[in-house]
Amino acid sequence: ILMLMKENLDNEALAEIEKALPLVKSYKIALYLGVLYIRKGICLHNLKIHSEIDFIQKGITLLEILEEDQVLELVQKEIEKYKR
Repeated sequence: ILMLMKENLDNEALAEIEKALPLVKSYKIALYLGVLYIRKGICLHNLKIHSEIDFIQKGITLLEILEEDQVLELVQKEIEKYKR
């Protein structure tokens, strides 16, 4: 997914994220869920698709609750780099 985002292929990245989210939720992998929410939010923003849910903030909040400070630092860099 990140490779697609690096190549500005946000539509393709979003499609892969949409496929991955149900699996991640079903396996209750909260860390990855937080990262996917953030990446989904970046793609939606870049594609100018409005969402009632702020997926970037939702992912950040989830990672904060999990106290995943190192992951938060990494995704903050992703947000700065890939959010256009």
